[in-house]
Amino acid sequence: MDTFDADRAVISQQKPEKKGSKPRRAIDLLRWVGLIDQLEAGARYLFLGMAMMSFVAYGYMVYTQDQWQTNHRQLQKLRNQESQQAIINARLRNQAAELAEKDSSGTIDPSPGRAVFIPITDVAAPAKSASRKPAPAAPEISITVGY
Repeated sequence: MDTFDADRAVISQQKPEKKGSKPRRAIDLLRWVGLIDQLEAGARYLFLGMAMMSFVAYGYMVYTQDQWQTNHRQLQKLRNQESQQAIINARLRNQAAELAEKDSSGTIDPSPGRAVFIPITDVAAPAKSASRKPAPAAPEISITVGY
């Protein structure tokens, strides 16, 4: 029987060399293949990330363009309404001027001497009733208003 020798039982990770073979080159080649594989996996994730970012950017551009068009249409509508109101206001002023020029209208020319000033009087206290609480007094205003 064979006896167990601990010195010869060491496990070697390298294969026994054959004549003319270069195992060192094979190991270097495997390292390069592993590195290229890792590089490919990283490029794949980078590509997927860039594709997702481009989809998000495209969606944002479409959304903002739609919002811009909606707001632009609303602005054009408001400008159109403003111009229509300006035309209506000018027509009303012309009609009022034509009516004021007629003698039968009863209008008078405005002048500072004909201004009417109405003094503000104190507000009379409301009648007190048994079911209501008295309202707080309003602050007094000492300004006369001219109309």
